[in-house]
Amino acid sequence: SKALTYSAQNRIYKVWGLLDYQLLFTIDHPQVNEIKISPDTMLLILDRDIGEDTVQLRLLNIEDGQLIRDFNQQLKPNVKIDFIEQFNDKLLVKQENEPLRIKDVRDSSVIEVLDFQTPNAFMFLHANQLFLTFHDTSIAVWDSHGAMVTQFDDHTGWHPQIHINNIHVTAQQDTIISYCSQDQQGVVSVSDILTGKVLGKVNVDCSDDPDDVTALLF
Repeated sequence: SKALTYSAQNRIYKVWGLLDYQLLFTIDHPQVNEIKISPDTMLLILDRDIGEDTVQLRLLNIEDGQLIRDFNQQLKPNVKIDFIEQFNDKLLVKQENEPLRIKDVRDSSVIEVLDFQTPNAFMFLHANQLFLTFHDTSIAVWDSHGAMVTQFDDHTGWHPQIHINNIHVTAQQDTIISYCSQDQQGVVSVSDILTGKVLGKVNVDCSDDPDDVTALLF
């Protein structure tokens, strides 16, 4: 396990080991705009100037900070970037009103996914090579090739925009537990991630406003 810290004063990132709290390495690069973390690697997204048709990316080994690959990702100029996400050895890139592009960083092959709506949030299930998307009150499960593998039977989030504070995925990454809505009442729904089937529901006794439920722990 690792922890990433950032000093806004000197714009330096530090990666720490959580077993002994020792500093593993530092990232001193003034152009780093964002960092994405996967189990084995870190993706550095550098600043992009207005009008540029590429964004510079750097892939680092998360254990020692050594550079694995430095490359430019092709983009459409003057088009807003909805997101750039790292999912194991895949790069997920989406620009406004454009298809989702899934790039394999090993061989640079690209898969385009049409009609992919930009979600409110992601949750990556690295062990199962799947990822969850949260859009408004719905949840979907996708594989690393951009195919939707699961839509849930009855799993409608309570809040208009689902927040991952109200989501729990088990350690086996096969079950999702969420704070949901049913007949205008708050319920905790338990569903199978691979099939979308409901496994069970627990009524939530909210004496006040169900909107007050802002986090779910399991």
